[in-house]
Amino acid sequence: MLKMLCRLTVLAIFAVPVLAQDFTIKVEQKDGAPAVTDFGALVKDGTTNVSTGAHQITLKCTDAATCSGLSVTFGGKELCKPTATDTSCTKAITNLGSGGDLIVQNATGKALFTTTLAPPAGDKPKSELMPLLRTPCDIDKIGGYDRQKNLATFVTDVLGNVRSGPGEAVDENDTVRVILYADTRLQPLLHVFRKSAIRTSGTINLAGAGLTVSLPKNVEHTLERTEGKCTPMTFDLNSFAPGTGVVEIDVQTDQGAQTLGSFDFDVHKLYNGIISAGFANGDLSDRTFKLLTQGDKKLIYSTEEGKGSSNYALFLTGFLRPRDLEKSANGLKDVIAPTIGMSLNKPSERAFAGLSLNWRIIVITVGEEFAKVNRLSTSSALKEGDAFTGAEADIPTSKQWKHGRFYAVSVDLRAVTQFLSAFGSTAAK
Repeated sequence: MLKMLCRLTVLAIFAVPVLAQDFTIKVEQKDGAPAVTDFGALVKDGTTNVSTGAHQITLKCTDAATCSGLSVTFGGKELCKPTATDTSCTKAITNLGSGGDLIVQNATGKALFTTTLAPPAGDKPKSELMPLLRTPCDIDKIGGYDRQKNLATFVTDVLGNVRSGPGEAVDENDTVRVILYADTRLQPLLHVFRKSAIRTSGTINLAGAGLTVSLPKNVEHTLERTEGKCTPMTFDLNSFAPGTGVVEIDVQTDQGAQTLGSFDFDVHKLYNGIISAGFANGDLSDRTFKLLTQGDKKLIYSTEEGKGSSNYALFLTGFLRPRDLEKSANGLKDVIAPTIGMSLNKPSERAFAGLSLNWRIIVITVGEEFAKVNRLSTSSALKEGDAFTGAEADIPTSKQWKHGRFYAVSVDLRAVTQFLSAFGSTAAK
C-alpha cells in the first residue's frame, strides 16, 4: 500500500510519457456516489504525455445506475456520455493538437477525475539556432521620435545591432519601442526587455553557437513555408531611469534563456522647473525726504535713491510640463512658465512674481516686484507738498510694502555653478 501511494505521488508531480493509444477509466459506487477507481496509465490531477496519434477513451461503470449522468470531456467539449441504459461509452480523440484536459464529471458538473493529455516535449521539431539567426532580413522600417506621444523607436536585427534610431535623446518618461527583425520561427521564443544594469556605451553581446531550439507545434507544418522568412516584431518598454538605458534580446533555447545581443542609449532626466540666478531691475527704490523753503514755509519733497532698483536675484520657474532642458522647446508650453524670486541683496525686503520665457539655460522674466521701501509714515497723515515745521531729520518715515513692475535676466544655476567652478580652478593655477 505504501509503495502504491509513493508511486501515485510521483506520477502526480512528474509528467509521464505514455505510448498506449487506448485508455479505460473505471467507475464504481462508493459511499452512495460514483467514484473513479481505476484509470490505468493516466495521471490523476497531473499531466499524461501521450503520442500525437489517435487515442480511444472508454468510460466503464459497474452498472447503468452508476453511469447515469456521467460524461467525459476533452478540451472543454463533450467527448462521450452513456445513455440511461448504458454501462459505458467510448470515443476516440483523433486530433490531440497541443493537448487539453480530459475530465470525467457527474450530472452537476463536478469533476470526478482530471488529467491533462499533452504531447511530449520530444515531439516538438528541433532546429539549430545559428541558421535561424543568419536568416537575411530586408529591413524596411525606420526609427523615429514622436514628441507628442513620448515615443522613441529603434529598429534592430536579432543580435541587437541598431539599424535605425530615434534621432534624438530618449527622455525618462518615453516609451521605447523596439522593432526587431528576425526569422519568423523565432517569434514565440524571443524576449526583449529593459535591463537595469548600466553597460559601456556601444557594447554588443552575441551568443547562439551550438544551441538548439524546440519550435512550437503550430509551426511544425510550416517549416518549409517559413524557411528563410523574416518578420518585424514590436516590443514596447518603459520606465528607463536617467543615465544609460540598456535593452537586451534573449531567446529561449533548449539549454535555457540565452542572450543574443543588446544595445544602449542615453536617457535624459526631465525637470519640473529651473532655479536660476541673475539680475532684476524694478521700479521701486527707497525715497529720501527733504524740506524746500517757500516763503515762510518749509514743504516736504522727496528724491529717489537711484532710478528704480537693481538686484542680484534668485528665481524658481515651474514648468507647465516636465522638460528635457537639452532639447529645444516644443511649443509655448515649453517656453512660457510662471516664476517667483527673491532679492539676494535684501531677501526679506524684495520679492518677484511673473512670467518667464525659457531658452535652454537662459530665463527672461517680467512681472510684479514687491518691495519694502522707505516712504512717509502713514500714521503722520503727511504727504509730499505738505508744510512741516520740524527739521528734515524729524520727517516721519517708515518701511512700507509697495509693488511695481520689474524685468530680469537669469541663468540656470547649474551653469552658474559650473562656470564658477571652472573659473576657480583656472584662478588656482
